[in-house]
Amino acid sequence: HVPEVNPRQIYAAGHSSAGTMALLFATHEARLAGCVAYAPCSDVQARIKREMPGVLHRIREAELPGLTEFIVKSSPRTHEARLNCPVFVFHAEDDSNVPAYESRQFIERLKGVGKDATLKTVPTGDHYESLIEEGIPAGIEWIKSRSGAK
Repeated sequence: HVPEVNPRQIYAAGHSSAGTMALLFATHEARLAGCVAYAPCSDVQARIKREMPGVLHRIREAELPGLTEFIVKSSPRTHEARLNCPVFVFHAEDDSNVPAYESRQFIERLKGVGKDATLKTVPTGDHYESLIEEGIPAGIEWIKSRSGAK
């Protein structure tokens, strides 16, 4: 309801865990014009299994009630079917934090069910430098292409 803001031009964006949250937000906020995620973790369950093998089996529900359910609910992968806004994901192939194949699989699943999803990868830049050097400019160009801005 702010006259200076066009409600049809609001995007969610974030890098790394904030990219994960931007994707998660986009699955729950239908009014977004789009979502830009830089090197996100789109599958939280897979990351925990990969980074901390066996941790979920060792933690009993009595020690941390609801942990398993929280991990499922906090993963964008869980809510892919609800993601109805256009998505742009950027990732460096040499990312040492989140593997780029995770973003490729995420975008492939979205496209497989007819979602508007774009992936841009670059060969190098790891988790942070690629965002600064190429990711942010690419995200801005993607938004401009959607909004008709110059």
